[in-house]
Amino acid sequence: MSGWCHCTPGWAAGVPWRRPEPFDAPGTGEVIGIDRGVKITAALSDGRKLNCPQLTVKERAQIRKHQRRAARAPKGSEKKTAEYAKVAKLKAREADRRKDWCEKTSTMLARSYGLIRRRR
Repeated sequence: MSGWCHCTPGWAAGVPWRRPEPFDAPGTGEVIGIDRGVKITAALSDGRKLNCPQLTVKERAQIRKHQRRAARAPKGSEKKTAEYAKVAKLKAREADRRKDWCEKTSTMLARSYGLIRRRR
C-alpha cells in the first residue's frame, strides 16, 4: 500500500508504507474517571489528585522583573526587545513543563488502566 503526500503546489510524492499490526493495550482492564479542573488539574476517581507543575517563585519573580524593565524601556529599543525575549523564554519553559507533564501523565494512565472516562 502506498500513500501520497501533496507537499507543495505542483509537487507530489508517493511513499510506500504498511499498516502496522494492531496489538493489545498494556492496560490492566480497570476503569478510571478523570475530572479536570482549574485549581486541581485532574482528580481521579480513585481519590488521587494530580497537579501540573508551574514556575517556581524565583522564576515568577524574574518574569515580573523583566516585564517591569521592558515597560520602562524606551519604545522600540533593543533593551525592550531583550527584556521581552527573556520573558518569552521563561514562559516557554513553563509551557514545556506543562506539555511534558501532560504527556507523562497520559502515558502513565494509559498503561495503568484499560478504560479512561472523562467527567462532564
